[in-house]
Amino acid sequence: MSGAYRVKNWDKYQHYKDRNPPWIKLHFEILSSEDWVMLDDPSRVLAIACMLIASRNDGNVPDNPAYVQRVAYLNKKPDFKPLVSCGFLEPGPDMLADASRCKQMQADARPETEAETEAETETETETEERKKERKKRPRYADDFELFWKKYPRKEDKPLAARAFSKAKKAGLPAIDELLSTLDRQIEHKKRCDVSSTFCAEFPYGVRWLERCKWEDEIPEPKRPGLSCGNGSDPNNIFVGGVNIAAKINS
Repeated sequence: MSGAYRVKNWDKYQHYKDRNPPWIKLHFEILSSEDWVMLDDPSRVLAIACMLIASRNDGNVPDNPAYVQRVAYLNKKPDFKPLVSCGFLEPGPDMLADASRCKQMQADARPETEAETEAETETETETEERKKERKKRPRYADDFELFWKKYPRKEDKPLAARAFSKAKKAGLPAIDELLSTLDRQIEHKKRCDVSSTFCAEFPYGVRWLERCKWEDEIPEPKRPGLSCGNGSDPNNIFVGGVNIAAKINS
């Protein structure tokens, strides 16, 4: 609730020419008043603090426990209820207006049905489960996620993430360079598969990172050229898979 409390009979007991006084009037009769006698010690301290605050706010005390605690140097947030119950504090005009609006809203609000209550409970439960699920999921660095998306094998992601972090500290190339190297290795593996040439499979990502496999040299693709199919026999000279020596000799 917004607004402020007002100290009862403030204008009667506290009146100054200067509206920002360095002191307040503390009447001796407060010791024999029913309000003071019936209050507990924390509420008595709060009552004095409220009068000091009210002296700077034309008799008003903000309905803001955190603010009052800070400005009055209290050990914990104050509870205004005892002071309101005994009549020391009265709701200010803004608080009375808010209370009136709240009552009107309560009157206009229709009661929830059992089905609506159950639906809300289920939704709240589902939301809590999603929060717990998100907390369980490990969060990975953005550059590692880019690497993992490109890497052919998808086993042991958490181990690979730890190896990636260690490799970064040990001189892992920038992510763009690393992905470019990985692209070349993947393309080389595809050429080997097409030509039925042996080429080792990609290891687990964690092994690839631990063994610094990005430093491996990739063989250049072989181009068709002159070759002797039988040692240095000049009768078996191949160009692009064709024995041109046989054709010439024939």
